[in-house]
Amino acid sequence: MALLACGGGNLPGGSDAGSTGGTQPAFAPTFANVNDHVFNIGCGNMLTGVCHAKGAGQPVGSLDLATAPYVALLGENGQGAQASPATSGAGGYSFAYTGLVLVKPGDPEHSLLYQKLALQGQSDPTYGFRMPYANPVLSPGVIEAIREWIANGAKND
Repeated sequence: MALLACGGGNLPGGSDAGSTGGTQPAFAPTFANVNDHVFNIGCGNMLTGVCHAKGAGQPVGSLDLATAPYVALLGENGQGAQASPATSGAGGYSFAYTGLVLVKPGDPEHSLLYQKLALQGQSDPTYGFRMPYANPVLSPGVIEAIREWIANGAKND
């Protein structure tokens, strides 16, 4: 399962993604809040037809964030689902994601989800395209909430 770029939908926007040093989280860093404020609004919202929902066919990167988002990101054992190689529909770019997990509990720096959200540019040779792929990017406070959720063990609350 790979994590590619979701289109943004109605995600909480901001002007710059990236380093969130000193930024306060936009909401309490829990999975329920990440799911409600990010995945359900944009990435996995079947009603808006965005990228990571099964509603309109195969989700981008085979990552379904609508049906069982926690399991999709952390696997059945909650230790982190392995990211698999994927080819993006945008220009056919291919990213290997070798050895990366989607969410590594306690370690946002080695979690593909966090890395893709925090990218400064549109893409990176290791992490692929920034998410969401289309503007607006997530605000630093939203990215910080996700970083803290992962750093605190990425629990399914």
